[in-house]
Amino acid sequence: MNRSIIAVVGLIGLAGVCLSARAGGSGGSGPSVSGEPGLPLKVTVLAGFPSGEEPAAATQLLVPGVVLVPGVAPATSPTAEDLVERLRATFGLASVEASPSASLFLRPGQEETVNTSAGKIDVRIKLIQYTVPAAAFEVTILDDAVKIGEAKLIVERGNQGIMGGRNGPAAPYFFVVLEPQIALPPPASGIHRTDEADIVPPKLIHSVNPQYPEDARKAGVAGTVIVAALINEYGSVENVQVLRPLEKGCTEAAVAAVKQWRYEPARSRATGKPVRVLFTVTIAFRLD
Repeated sequence: MNRSIIAVVGLIGLAGVCLSARAGGSGGSGPSVSGEPGLPLKVTVLAGFPSGEEPAAATQLLVPGVVLVPGVAPATSPTAEDLVERLRATFGLASVEASPSASLFLRPGQEETVNTSAGKIDVRIKLIQYTVPAAAFEVTILDDAVKIGEAKLIVERGNQGIMGGRNGPAAPYFFVVLEPQIALPPPASGIHRTDEADIVPPKLIHSVNPQYPEDARKAGVAGTVIVAALINEYGSVENVQVLRPLEKGCTEAAVAAVKQWRYEPARSRATGKPVRVLFTVTIAFRLD
């Protein structure tokens, strides 16, 4: 079986984060994790098809013989649509298909298997360790429970780590995207988090787009602002804390917009009563 390695040009690069690869602990560079029982992780599997090679069936989305190439995406994580388009354009693909994203919650040393739509092909993800800035993973590709590829990578939290491979010149390209969620500050008494099993998350019912600062536009500043938003029991944004800023006034514009958003409040599954919750909001600034 012909197996070849690919690199995601323009998407994969080594970020300036480092963790010691020691399973079972949460130490390493950067401040230690406080108030976090584990790491929320979003996993998306994509397959790309060269021109003229469209998928005949869902069971052919992925192929065995994948060899992974670890890497970390740039500081600005693309949206799902942007990622699909950039992968398609980079490799001259006719199409890129994404399986539904999986949401995991891992503790150091814990591993979970993500079942794909490719029959017997599965992705096994193990959290080696994590800190506030970044997380280290071991990712294994299984074909009918037999390991056919493995890689380790470090991903900055709030960013995307991308691995890719292919099974020879004629086979579809294969991509795994890991997105460890950014660290939230520990909630105060009486405030919940949306990843709690007993909490129904709030639903956005009114949003206001931020004003793109003219200085930022002229300077070519683009990227994302990530904030922690406290939503009260009435669905109003009561407090905003910046987790990832962006220069030239973008942070201030994002905060001002989010403070005007309104939600259907989060609720307790047990009682049905509205509760106060803390969760992250991401605002993207893109140049036309």
